[in-house]
Amino acid sequence: MDESYSSLLAAGIEKKYRQLEMEIMEDVVRRIRKAGTITDSADWQINRLRILGTSAREIEDMLRKAVRGNEEEVRRLYAEVIEREYTRDKELYEKAGKDFIPYEQNPELQQITDALVDQSTAELYNITKSAGFMIDMGGSKGKVFTPLADVYNSFLDDAITGMVNGAYDYNTLVRRMVSRMTGSGLRTDHAFKTENGGDWGIDYASGWHNRIDVAARRALLTGFNQLAGTVTDMNAQRLGTNLFEVSWHPGARPSHTVWQGRIYTKEELASKCGLGTGPGLCGWSCHHNYYSFVPGVSQRNWSDAWLKEMNARENTPRRFRGREYTTYQATQKQRQMETALRARREQVQLLRHAEADPHDITTARCKYQAQLDEYKRFSKTMGLPEQMERVYTGRTGGRIAPSQKVYQEYLHQLDIKRTDAILKNEAKTISFRGKLTCDVQPINVKDFTFNEAHINAEREHGVTRAEAERYIQEATFKAERWNGRFINYYGPNGSVYVDTQLKEIKTAFKADEYGEKIIRMLEVLDDGTN
Repeated sequence: MDESYSSLLAAGIEKKYRQLEMEIMEDVVRRIRKAGTITDSADWQINRLRILGTSAREIEDMLRKAVRGNEEEVRRLYAEVIEREYTRDKELYEKAGKDFIPYEQNPELQQITDALVDQSTAELYNITKSAGFMIDMGGSKGKVFTPLADVYNSFLDDAITGMVNGAYDYNTLVRRMVSRMTGSGLRTDHAFKTENGGDWGIDYASGWHNRIDVAARRALLTGFNQLAGTVTDMNAQRLGTNLFEVSWHPGARPSHTVWQGRIYTKEELASKCGLGTGPGLCGWSCHHNYYSFVPGVSQRNWSDAWLKEMNARENTPRRFRGREYTTYQATQKQRQMETALRARREQVQLLRHAEADPHDITTARCKYQAQLDEYKRFSKTMGLPEQMERVYTGRTGGRIAPSQKVYQEYLHQLDIKRTDAILKNEAKTISFRGKLTCDVQPINVKDFTFNEAHINAEREHGVTRAEAERYIQEATFKAERWNGRFINYYGPNGSVYVDTQLKEIKTAFKADEYGEKIIRMLEVLDDGTN
């Protein structure tokens, strides 16, 4: 089905189901917050009924609210399909000298549409009735689909019991639950059926289940495809043709690029394009349509030469962060990044809702900004338009992205962690002693004594106090010993060793006196930061 229908759904039904996902996750956090003041397991047993006891009724209320008005919204969307797919061939009827029957005067098509509206509305209801989360149960079980009732009455109960027994604190529990819920997203145990009776939307072997907003979108797109196919077949019969043109779109999966944009008979749509099968034309997540083609009247939209050129262009990979992506692979990567961005936005909102540790909230906000920057860089490199409507859930209590000042400090700390890892790995290899870090934070040595006798008279290093202080300020890394009493600073021009307890600059020497180990450490850091 055409990509534009996905945009229609993203603004309507999909958005509603994402809001349902957020409401349920906020409700879980609200109950954890209520339990956060309980510090005794006996008190938890007393308060358990008050905090968890009404969950079944409240879940039902949230689900009922989510599906309220679905039939009207679904009917409006199907009317859009009729407008686009049925009336688009009106001009073709006129050119072929055939009478076009308006939808309002076509009871057969009206009956088919009504049946599909009822079918889609029922699917949407069934999706919500079988909702749950993929919860990591640990050990050999791994992630298991857990219905909402079990999330509230079993998993959440056990988690809060662990908190009041002292196994972990409130903030740890909030981080853990928020991470698990947003990492999973609200999912459904409702399976869809293919035309030949197979299940899709659930991989029973791996336990994988559709996210609820994806399931809602696919439920409607399946109906749209059925209606569009019926309309096209009806028009073809009346126009007296057995030929059809399949649409073309960029970023099609490899198995679809071989047949998109070409002309086929109805039989070839099935035998060559896989019409009626899950992986084929108009199947799972397929954005293709097919339209009536009347020889001598219709004109092809895409020539064979143009298709050959576009296929070659789309199969020419582009490089990003050391990996190559075709256009199809890039669009798949982009969808993954959008899902991760949406989960991070939800995480920020839930941590706020839980009144979690401000540091945890700030970290989540900075991670969101980092992911967003990466998404923008990737999309630009791949020549793909950004699709932020797939990211926004429609409910944001305050700004998600951090201030530039906070974000730059976060990036600085990330850089320190990265270079520290390089530093420590090399130090282990060459047996370089001390607690090492690139987060130098030079100390103020204004009140420290300068051991002139040792540095210059005895060792003849030829370093002045001013030079020693400059070496500390421009140090690339430092090594601490004896719990921070002794700090050695190493930089491009020289090194300084200080005793913080005696407040003394013990020694200082220039870079031309560096031994092999110091030179190696500075080289590794230089390579790692370039």
